[in-house]
Amino acid sequence: MGKPCSALSSPTIEPRVVFETKIAMDDQEKKPDLAGPPPSDTVETPLRCSPGAEGSNPAPTDQVETKSNIVPMHEVIAVVGGPPDECGVTLAIYGEDLDPDEITRLLGVHPTHSHRRGDRHKPDSRFPFQQGAWFLERRGMAPVCPDELTKEVLDQLPTEMERWRLIKERFDIRLLYGLHFSGWNKGLDLPRELVARIAAIGASMGFDIYMYGEEEGPLQFE
Repeated sequence: MGKPCSALSSPTIEPRVVFETKIAMDDQEKKPDLAGPPPSDTVETPLRCSPGAEGSNPAPTDQVETKSNIVPMHEVIAVVGGPPDECGVTLAIYGEDLDPDEITRLLGVHPTHSHRRGDRHKPDSRFPFQQGAWFLERRGMAPVCPDELTKEVLDQLPTEMERWRLIKERFDIRLLYGLHFSGWNKGLDLPRELVARIAAIGASMGFDIYMYGEEEGPLQFE
């Protein structure tokens, strides 16, 4: 899961970095402080001397070689493009009379979590669930992309259409995405092969999108 975005994706959104350049220059009118060392942003250059007689002190010429005092400082102010910072992909199956054990038998895989109608999220929860549900979930952080997580979920499921026919005749099948973004112009791509597989099992798709400022950052999955 730590590899870059899957090659299945259509042209991926490559991250780009925007730079802000700051220039520090000497004040040409500023006089050096005779009581201490010269300012740190100045450059001292020795005089270029003309040759003199052997054993004599060289005499300075009229020309003085100087160097630029410009000091560039690059600061990254934003990262543009790339996948979501964090992503969750969940196959969810809902129904009033849904029995999670029945779905597990049909699909041959155990859920990440599930419940029946009338169950409670916590023992002290005031309201019971109004319908049963079965969830198979995968989560990841960049550079893992949503298409990779989608493929991981689908690869665990059977391909026999008769099993899916029995499920979708009675229950609601959804593929849900939780997408967490910070920064600019991030997104996701789902290749047609994955979209075709999602359609084949009769699943609708839903997207929950969470945006954060640069100073906030995305939530961390536990």
